[in-house]
Amino acid sequence: MAVYKYRPLVLDGPSIRLLELLEGNFGDDIQCKLIDGSIEESIPYNALSYTWGSTEKAATITVDGSIMGVTLNVYEALQEMRSKHKSRHLWIDAICINQHNLQERGHQVQQMSLIYQKAERVVIWLGQGTKETDLVMDSMQPLHNIFVKKDGDWRQLAWFWIKACPAGCYEGMRLILSRPW
Repeated sequence: MAVYKYRPLVLDGPSIRLLELLEGNFGDDIQCKLIDGSIEESIPYNALSYTWGSTEKAATITVDGSIMGVTLNVYEALQEMRSKHKSRHLWIDAICINQHNLQERGHQVQQMSLIYQKAERVVIWLGQGTKETDLVMDSMQPLHNIFVKKDGDWRQLAWFWIKACPAGCYEGMRLILSRPW
């Protein structure tokens, strides 16, 4: 299979390239498409915020029938974010920007604020979960649901969560807070 070659992105306006992450099961090869368009008229998408970690392209994905090297951190995020039943549209800087084209990279960096602003949601990837970090995240979900009903006053709920945190939560929180981002 050939190595992916980027199509030129139109640089005279608020252009964007989105990744369509095709449906699949965890562990399957990752299949994607890249879609060019305008930020103002783009389809709804989520933007991924993460640390690049190593710049080594230790994993591969298939994009438009060609192979693209990606970092292990991006590969793991894609595995976790993929749905079994439908495709998702994402903006991921390492994939959606041709990092070897300095003019395109500069153009896209200037638009990052708008790219994140126009995203339906910004997803923060902190890395693979562990038993401890999963416990923390699972215990926060009910608090989030209550928080939404309390019109945003999270302070009392946070104090309650700290007091009621199950065994292992403190280690999980330490692990989450020690991760780069």
